[in-house]
Amino acid sequence: MKIEHAFSSDLEEIVDIDTAYELFTAGRILDKHNFFCLYPGCAGDITAANLDKLRQDMAVDPYFRRVGDEHTAECDDHGGCEEIASARDEEARRERGRKDETLPDQFVLTRPPSHEVKVQAVPVGPDGAVQTKRKRRAGSPGDGSSRPATAYSVGSLVSRFAKYRKQGVDAVKMLSIRGFRLSYRDMFVPLANPDLEDVASHWRVYFGRAFVDRKDTGYAITFVPQCAVVLEGKKYRPSLFVPDQRIANAYSRTLFDRKFKDLSERGRPDAWFFVYGKPERVERAGKTYVNFNVYNLDYIDFREGFEP
Repeated sequence: MKIEHAFSSDLEEIVDIDTAYELFTAGRILDKHNFFCLYPGCAGDITAANLDKLRQDMAVDPYFRRVGDEHTAECDDHGGCEEIASARDEEARRERGRKDETLPDQFVLTRPPSHEVKVQAVPVGPDGAVQTKRKRRAGSPGDGSSRPATAYSVGSLVSRFAKYRKQGVDAVKMLSIRGFRLSYRDMFVPLANPDLEDVASHWRVYFGRAFVDRKDTGYAITFVPQCAVVLEGKKYRPSLFVPDQRIANAYSRTLFDRKFKDLSERGRPDAWFFVYGKPERVERAGKTYVNFNVYNLDYIDFREGFEP
């Protein structure tokens, strides 16, 4: 059993690993070692492995692991600080996925104030040494209880969708958005799906392979011809446009800017794009187009190594 949540001393709140990865990328979490165990009475350290790597450079996704000798025996006995599961525990993970069906993951469409990136002074100790880690205060909110995973971006959902599908539980693992529940399998809609017209009027995470082209004021993302959207019996090739200004104001602007630039400069390689929204038909200059309007870059994600 892997560690699902840890206490972040930078945020002074409990986070899961996907949120920790986003906050580290955005500069809100300062160090991958700034985490602690949640089990009551345990002062043990937690490290967020792979937090400082791009996903395409990872052999495995980010995960929490315990470090040091301060973890209590009770914590270990109750699974509060167990190491990440090995491949031979696959069947056990499948069973846990079914048991967790009553506790759906949460997709929160607005980030909390604690995620705001602020200019922070570098803390210095009495001896003049830079302090990169703050110990949690006494009585921190860890109680050892189970918590639903909370995602603030499509990127976090994509990681979980890929994991659940590999485990064979994507049809039973549930997701809650503003109180509405559906399975991960129903939430993620491939654009190459011939039955897409039945769901195209709903907000979902639509995905498929797409090209990125640099334009004067931003980036055009155009899905490959196989990813056609059928509206009123006609097929359309969907696209979306991301203005430079939207990237500048994005939560993970550094990562988005770097990846958009890289994909647009490498001879139009296609990557897997995911967008939370719904396809909208647009009439322009006598022609019909289907676009995704994305006003928040937390609602898109793109990966080169995704396995369909």
